[in-house]
Amino acid sequence: MHRNTRQNILGAPSFAPGVEQQAGRSTISVTSTNAAAQQINHAVYERQGDAGAIDPATVTHGMDGDPIAAGAQVATRENDPELGVANRQTWTGRSVNADGRITVADPTTGHHRTLDADYVAEHVQLAYAVTGHGAQGMTVDTAHTVLSDEMDAAGAYVGMTRGRTANVLHVVAVDEQDAREQFIDAFARDSADRGLDEARKQVERDMHGIIAGNAATVAAEVDQLIHDAAKADRQTAVWDDAASQFARLREQHAAELHQLEQAVETTQATAQQLHAQVIAPLRAEAQTDGAEIAALRERATQAQQEARSAGRFSRRRAERDTQTATSEWEQACDRATQRWGSAPWGAGEVESWAERVSQQRAGQDPQVRDASKASTVAKIELNTAHKRHPLEAQGLARRVFRNDPAAQFLTAESGERRAAQNTERWRGRATDLRAEAVELRQLPTDQAAERVQAKHQAAAEHAAREKQLARERAERLRKQDPYRSPTQHQPGPSRGPSLGL
Repeated sequence: MHRNTRQNILGAPSFAPGVEQQAGRSTISVTSTNAAAQQINHAVYERQGDAGAIDPATVTHGMDGDPIAAGAQVATRENDPELGVANRQTWTGRSVNADGRITVADPTTGHHRTLDADYVAEHVQLAYAVTGHGAQGMTVDTAHTVLSDEMDAAGAYVGMTRGRTANVLHVVAVDEQDAREQFIDAFARDSADRGLDEARKQVERDMHGIIAGNAATVAAEVDQLIHDAAKADRQTAVWDDAASQFARLREQHAAELHQLEQAVETTQATAQQLHAQVIAPLRAEAQTDGAEIAALRERATQAQQEARSAGRFSRRRAERDTQTATSEWEQACDRATQRWGSAPWGAGEVESWAERVSQQRAGQDPQVRDASKASTVAKIELNTAHKRHPLEAQGLARRVFRNDPAAQFLTAESGERRAAQNTERWRGRATDLRAEAVELRQLPTDQAAERVQAKHQAAAEHAAREKQLARERAERLRKQDPYRSPTQHQPGPSRGPSLGL
């Protein structure tokens, strides 16, 4: 309860919207007359404009000449099902067109409506302050009531019960005793003298406005839920298609690897078979030639030994035999060299020499060479496919998941699994949204409206907490490193799917 002059009393509530909005609270001022409400509305509008909360670039005019601009808090004063608005429903101006049409948003749900110029001029007014009758059915964070001689018990009671967290009464009084007496007098006044019929009609109008407002809120929420469910259906289809793309790529890779592995196995077997067929006779011939050379060398060596030990009369013959044996050995070595490229030195080298030269000769066979080349090409193609497949999967993952850094580590299998998980998540979201819409339709209108308001209030509080946490994290980082950019190391936007909402 505040004591002040009449002028200041009417001016004080004009400060409230800016202060309350800065604190994240909703507010309303309640007066006894339309003239007082309009005076406060215009004062608030001017203060909000000075504070930059209202954009005066484009202004139109509503009931009683009220200025309407983007950022202003307004109320619709007539039910219009086609526009989707109800009597006494409160909105926030989003934009004003040059032709007088305005776009408004529900401050609770954020749902938008566009109102034509004629409706605006006749049925839209500023809504920072209302009379006690106009405040019926409202619930805000804080309420400011201006007490006057015209205010009766009903008006005072309504004004003092609109705020969830605070209700402020503004009284022009000499002292607290005077204020107390005015307060008691107001609650002693009764509006019954206006006539029972008029009171009943007013209550009916107020209740109709409340019910219509609740119905509009619920209908808008159901429409939004159905709209969001349809978007979730589209996302389900998008991610299902992405999962199918990964599945097709996985199957293509598996089929290609299977084919290439079979090619490697077949060409390798063919090369080995041809090599075995060609080398067998070559090995036998090389072993025969090597054995002959070894025998001739042994014979020449023995002849040399006999010549050295021969007597005077047999030495000439022994030397001729040595020359003959040596010549035969050398001729055999020359023949082997011409045919095989080399000759064994002794019996101990025949086996290894025969294997070596037969391998060399077999490798020069055209059929063996072609088969070996085909086997090598098949192995190269298989190795290339093993290197190419991850790159193809990563390319698809980058197209599907866009800016997600994890996309570079995805394979066709893991990409398919992740896309399938997204498919199920969006399918579940669509199901939940439709179930919520059905449940809202089945609830009584007032309960459904309360649930919608509670839901959006919780969402707003959660967003505010997240914003505060982000500011606190940024402040901690700034204190740790004052030269760090304020945007560094802060969580960026959700790495949601590129095909997301």
